Order: sequence, then C-alpha cells, then structure tokens
Amino acid sequence: MNIEESENLAKRRLTDVPSYLIEVRDLLRESQPEVWEWFRSVQQTQAAREAVSLDLLKSTVRLEPDGNAELYRLAQSAIESLDLDVPITFYQAKQSGRTAGHFNASISCDPNQAHLVMQGDLQEHLDTAELSAVFGHELSHLLLWNLQDGEFLHTWNMLIALSNDAAQQPIYSETLRLFSQYSEIFCDRGAAVVAGSYAPVVSSLIKIVTGVKSVKVKDYLRQANEIFSKDDRQGSQEVTHPQLYIRARALDLWQKNAKDTESSIEAMVQGNLSLDRMDYCRQGIARDLTREVLDAALEPTWMRCEATLAHARLYFEDYEPGDWKPGRLVKQLSNADKDFLDYVGYVMLDVVTADRDLLEPALAHTIGLAETFGIKDAYLESVRKELRLRKKQLEQIEKSADELAKNAAEIQQQAQQNKQRGESVEDKAVEEKTDDNASMSAEDEA
Repeated sequence: MNIEESENLAKRRLTDVPSYLIEVRDLLRESQPEVWEWFRSVQQTQAAREAVSLDLLKSTVRLEPDGNAELYRLAQSAIESLDLDVPITFYQAKQSGRTAGHFNASISCDPNQAHLVMQGDLQEHLDTAELSAVFGHELSHLLLWNLQDGEFLHTWNMLIALSNDAAQQPIYSETLRLFSQYSEIFCDRGAAVVAGSYAPVVSSLIKIVTGVKSVKVKDYLRQANEIFSKDDRQGSQEVTHPQLYIRARALDLWQKNAKDTESSIEAMVQGNLSLDRMDYCRQGIARDLTREVLDAALEPTWMRCEATLAHARLYFEDYEPGDWKPGRLVKQLSNADKDFLDYVGYVMLDVVTADRDLLEPALAHTIGLAETFGIKDAYLESVRKELRLRKKQLEQIEKSADELAKNAAEIQQQAQQNKQRGESVEDKAVEEKTDDNASMSAEDEA
C-alpha cells in the first residue's frame, strides 16, 4: 500500500460501521422501545468492573509495563490511532492441555478499561506490524462498545438476553450470531487502521489460525476469491467469527473501497435468504417478499374474489392488493435458497386453492409467475403432488392460459353486472315499498 492509500485508510477511520449492526440496532430500538430503553439505561457498575479485574487476576498473570515495554508501546499507539482514551493492562493467560501451543489475544468486556489478555507467545510468532494489527482488532471491540453512546453494546446485551429467553423466537439467536460476526468485520477494519494496511491483519489471522510461520497475503486472497467463484452462497457457518477466507476478502474489499462493498460482504456472511437461517432483519425482507408474491398472484382483477382476499388476509390483516415490481422481486428471489423458493410456491398454491371455481385459470396464472420467478419446475412438482394432477393436465392448463384468463374475467364481469342489477332491483323494491307506506300513511290521516 502506498502513502496515499495509507492516508486514505487512516482518514476513513472507523466511521464505516457495517450496515447490519446499524440496522439491528434501529430495528430493536423501534420495535421494542421499552426494552431498548431499559438496556440503554443499565450501566456497568463499579462493582462489576472490579469483578472483571479480580477474575483476571485469579485466572491469569498480569504483565507489568516495566518488563513488557514493547507490548505497552504498541497498544498505546493503537489506542491513539483509534482515538480512545482508556488505561491498558496486559495479562498472560494460563495454558491447559487444550490450549497448549495456541497463540492469540482477547479483550474483556469493560468499556472503560482495556484488559488485553495474551494466549501463548504472540511475540514469538508475530512481527511488530502483526502485533499492532492484533491489538488494534481487540481494542476496536472497545471502540465499538463506546460508539454512539454505547448503543452497539446495548444492542449486543439485549440480543444476548433475548436469545437466552426460551419464550422468544429463534430469530434472536441467529441475529446475535450475525451481530457478533459483523462486529469482527468492524474490528478487522480497526486493525487495518492501526497497522496502516490490511496485509498485517490478514497475515496475523492466518498465522493464528494455522500456526504457519510465513504468509503471502496475495496468495491467500487469490485462494479466497477462488472459493467465492465456486461457492453457492451458503454464508458463514461459524458461531462468533466468520471463516478466515471471508474475513480476508471482506477486508480486501473494504480497503479498496470497492463498489457494493457492503452488499458483497452481506452475501459472504449471510448467504442466501433461507427459512433455516432467518434473523431479525431478513424476517422483514421475507415479510415484504410474501406481500409482493400475494400482489403478483392477485394482480388480475378476476383473481380478487372474497375467498382469495380472505386467504391473503391470513398473512396480513390489513392486506389490500397492490402493485408489484417484477424486477425487484425476481432479483430478491435469485438470492434465495430452495427452502424459501418452495415457500414462495406454496404461498401461490394456497391462493390458487382458496376458490375452487378459479382453480384452472389461477393455476395457469401462477405457473406463468413461477416461470418468471425461476421456480417453474419446483412449482409444477408441488402442484402435481398437492392437487394430484397429471402432467398432461397441467400442460393443457398452461397451454390454455390466455383463454382461461379471458373466461375468468368475463365470468367476473357478468357476476358484477348481475350483482349491480340485483342491487338496482332491490333499491327499486325498497323505493316502491316506501311509496306504498307513504300512501297508507296519507290514507290513515284522511
């Protein structure tokens, strides 16, 4: 990275909070304001901070500045790069059989003090730039907890509580998982700011994960890009940290300020839209897509009968048919897993079967939609399975789509005319009865 790029990276600092973190915070604040306010009002007490410090003293060895000047110098430089103003204390974690030979660093959750815990001999395995990147990453957690009056820390604590509540929906656990992963993405950016480049961040991660002594970052980025050229958008499968290749490519895209960086990172971390991995944000997306699928299914006026509208209102009580945008819907569904596409097919099929009088024209209409959505084969399979229709029957229905739609429209128009005539006759009968009553009243008065 040249001087200009390094200065540009420093100027960007950490204003680039991943949009997922902001979206989750805003959704929780708007949807559950009372709970949000409670978590926002709860501050870490002095007793809680002292408990964190005491626990570290019991479980680690504190590293004093006198004998570890280089560690404190690098950490202090990182703190200044991140515009933080907190005291630093280093600790060395004890190694057990399970962690023997491993090396890493972590930070304890205290927004007011940097408790940096070393595991293994980091200084033996990492060079100065890599150590700076590791400290920058850990201290960026502290930065995130303090940003915007601590709202991201409040969000994290709220998600933990909601995830641990058995009465809550599982979407909160998935939201917490993703919130943790995007927090790591943010902290990798902080590490790059501190180190002045993304390369020491990636090389330190590779060394920590694999234990190798020598790393060529460009070679690993090629490997990461190769993975995504072949991957089927499954997203990160880890619990707290994205896989190494995701983190490396996400950081590369960010430091290059590449076009559509956030959407590219979202695709890498979250993968396709899936019912099995539904988080709080994508629940809203799924809700909007469901409404649009209903709008598409009920686009023809002849599809909007009492039964089909009543069925649509089982999804949304206030449902009224609206305009749908084919381009947007098709694009969204192109990034959906098979389980979600099957769900879309069954939403349409349920509308089809809501009124048996409309079965054939409704089927023809939704088969056309399924082709537009790219799910025709799967939809036809569901139709054959659920309605017990043969392949030839479906082919005939599809072939007669225009005629069936025309007939359905004519039947609806005739029904409306009959209804209007019936209302007219009824109005006339009421009028005549009113006139008769008026005449009888006049005769009585006479």
